[in-house]
Amino acid sequence: MAQGLTSAEIGAALWITENSVKQALKRMFRKLEVSSRAELVGRLFSNTRLSPSKEHTV
Repeated sequence: MAQGLTSAEIGAALWITENSVKQALKRMFRKLEVSSRAELVGRLFSNTRLSPSKEHTV
């Protein structure tokens, strides 16, 4: 989702239906109290040490 994939594309990659992806996203939205994919991705990255804008160095 953070890569901009659609529910259908995510489902195909995970070998699950598009509807399963949508239902999982609804549960995540509710649990994290967000209302959009962008807000969900932002919330997830804000709770990790890595953010999408920072480069990971080894």
